Amino acid sequence: MKVRIIDPCVYKKWDKLVERHPWGTIFHTSHWCKVLTASYKYRPFFVVLEDSTGDVKAGIPLYYISDFLRGKRLVSVPFADYADPLIHDEAEFLLMFDFIKKNVEVNHIEIKSYHSSPLLQKIRGENDMFGMAEEYVIHQIKLRKTLEDMYASFDRRVRQRLRKLSDLPIIAVRDNSFKGLRELYKLNLQVRKKYGVPLQPWKFFLNVWRILVKNGMGFMLFAKFLPENRKINGILFLTYNKKIHAKYNGSITEYLKYLPNYLIHYKAIEWGVSNSYKIFDMGRSFVHEKGLIQFKKKWAANNSKLTYFYYPNTRNITNSYNQGIWGIGNLLINKGPSFICRVTGEMFYKTFG
Repeated sequence: MKVRIIDPCVYKKWDKLVERHPWGTIFHTSHWCKVLTASYKYRPFFVVLEDSTGDVKAGIPLYYISDFLRGKRLVSVPFADYADPLIHDEAEFLLMFDFIKKNVEVNHIEIKSYHSSPLLQKIRGENDMFGMAEEYVIHQIKLRKTLEDMYASFDRRVRQRLRKLSDLPIIAVRDNSFKGLRELYKLNLQVRKKYGVPLQPWKFFLNVWRILVKNGMGFMLFAKFLPENRKINGILFLTYNKKIHAKYNGSITEYLKYLPNYLIHYKAIEWGVSNSYKIFDMGRSFVHEKGLIQFKKKWAANNSKLTYFYYPNTRNITNSYNQGIWGIGNLLINKGPSFICRVTGEMFYKTFG
């Protein structure tokens, strides 16, 4: 077996591994790599395990990030909720990870695991090489074969709200245009400002749209308020390998009484069922966000803890950094003008990867 570093944007075998591996997601692919390199100039440091014929058996997607705030690190994968090593057993992982430790000098390595958590916890228990953090919950809906079965699986309170939608003056519209992207960006800005967190740079949204949405790996759904012909809520979904990810959203607070979130989620699930998709990923929540966790659970989502592993054995550097830096920043973004939310994202979001 041979271990080596590859660039997924030119190494054609990588995406084939992602497509056939059960843990592969859009965030493992060369397409997401192009988004990150174009937006933030992160450097891919993907490690693969090849057999004697050159076939790829396993791989770990990593990005080299260096900044003045947090130093040098490898992350798998920036701005993904999880990105498991594409492995089959402990031996494959250790072979590649030993190679990584010998060939790059960084302050720490972060692996965002989901499916691979039991295997990595076993390795951690055997040699104490990883620190570990479990501060997020992931919510995934297993899509049924028919919309009727899907509807029946929802909590009765979700079904009640969906029935109520027919009496409300809103409709769902799909808009993958550049204008639609601008509208989603503005809606997302309102939500980010409300919660006092920086906004991803416009360049990032533009690259997601240009590289993914325009090439059939995503779509944007909006709720339109008919009396004003106005888009009041929107979500950008990413699609790959029969999985749908609800990734970026925005809304106008005063219109939430019209249940736009329910409308958009239902229409996206309806589309997924109609097109034989298997998984609808509602994204992650902090473990303390009980209201959000309950909202997603009502849609028949399975709630599972995400485990992030850190080498060497340390606590979660990312979250402690965010809490320390943005404790005061949250208040400034929330109470200040919108440009503060945008500018802080332009200046600092790269360091969040």
